[in-house]
Amino acid sequence: MKYWNTTFMGTKVLILFSILIFTVEIATAQENSPYTRYGVGDVRSTSVTANQGMGGLGAATRDNLRINFTNPASYSKFGSGGQYTTFETGLFTRNMWISGEDSIYNTGYANLDYLAFGIPLKERWGMSFGLMPYSRVNYNFSERINDAQIGIYENQYSGRGALYQLWLGSGYEIKGFSFGANIALAFGKIDYTKAIAFPDSLESLNTRNTSNLRSRGFFWNLGLQYSKKLDNELVITAGIYGNANLKLNTDLTQTWERYVNSFGVDVVLDTVIAPVEAEGKITLPGKFGAGLTVGKEGKFVAGFDFEYNLWSDFDNNVIAYDPLQDSWVMKIGGEITPDYKAISKYGKRMTYRAGAHFGKSQLNLNGQDISDFGITFGFALPVSLKKRSTFDKSVFSKVNFAFDIGKRGTTQNNLIKENYIKASIGFTLSDKWFIKRKFD
Repeated sequence: MKYWNTTFMGTKVLILFSILIFTVEIATAQENSPYTRYGVGDVRSTSVTANQGMGGLGAATRDNLRINFTNPASYSKFGSGGQYTTFETGLFTRNMWISGEDSIYNTGYANLDYLAFGIPLKERWGMSFGLMPYSRVNYNFSERINDAQIGIYENQYSGRGALYQLWLGSGYEIKGFSFGANIALAFGKIDYTKAIAFPDSLESLNTRNTSNLRSRGFFWNLGLQYSKKLDNELVITAGIYGNANLKLNTDLTQTWERYVNSFGVDVVLDTVIAPVEAEGKITLPGKFGAGLTVGKEGKFVAGFDFEYNLWSDFDNNVIAYDPLQDSWVMKIGGEITPDYKAISKYGKRMTYRAGAHFGKSQLNLNGQDISDFGITFGFALPVSLKKRSTFDKSVFSKVNFAFDIGKRGTTQNNLIKENYIKASIGFTLSDKWFIKRKFD
């Protein structure tokens, strides 16, 4: 007799999903980074928590129990090493200390980081699908001006929103070469507000312009990896990945209003100009990256990545924007597991990670390049390593932690500097979800 048994780890997934939904609902609204005003905001790293602890490596990393969206060629690894299906999800919190020439304030937020599945299809063939943010906008600041003719007034700027990417990809290996591709739907909304307010006048009316953008579009990225096992069991892997420019169809709704602030509440008096609706496109940049790793499977891996983004191609024909420049980032890092088979010595089964990243962002403000530098570290806690029955091999579950301590920007040329600490937690659940059993 033959039948299929589906082991979905339903209880674990349900608990984690509930935690994620709860976290999204309570995500703090305190974040206030003026640098997210430009382009489409802060662009998220495509690394899962484990790779974030290694500086964000991804071009040449491949693991049958870890999802690497950065290079889809790595999905071919799901078809080896026992063919386990992997579910990964992550949360993060980011705290920032933002300083100017004569001021400093603290801000922070927490949110869902990603949801991802990795599934073996056949030997040397795997696929992945999931959801993660592409970018995030969240700022709120003002400048006070004392004009001899008008008096004291404030220019107020705020923005809030995000773009997301929902992807499906596959990778296949042939004689050490792995080829992969992702196709993804990018979607989201971003709201921008500009206002002129007269905080010290009861007679003057405040004016406000709000632009609501809704975007969506498909894009793809390709990846290639080559792995070579040497006589001393070392494995060297080289990888490249990239994608062309992405054009998002974008709908715009604009309104102009006059309002007064009554006891801290904005009361709209009238709409100066009726809402305007328009359609256009936002062009997101192409990018390419390359990297190299060396290691012993299940023991250690170390490597470096280089990524270049063509932000000078960014375009937004829906609303006015500030031009951007091409950006680049260098990443180095690695991990080590002393002995993953040491059942009685928990510390040896843990994985320890460290790395760094540094580069030039897409921003050049007041003639000053805005750079970013961070040091990363992390570790993985194996939660279970056990045999459930004579039919099943081990079930692997890990809780990954990653920390990124760094800074962005400078206080020179009337700019701001952000010192930040990002803490991430990721859950990795790997199991044989579809098991074919035979009985005589």
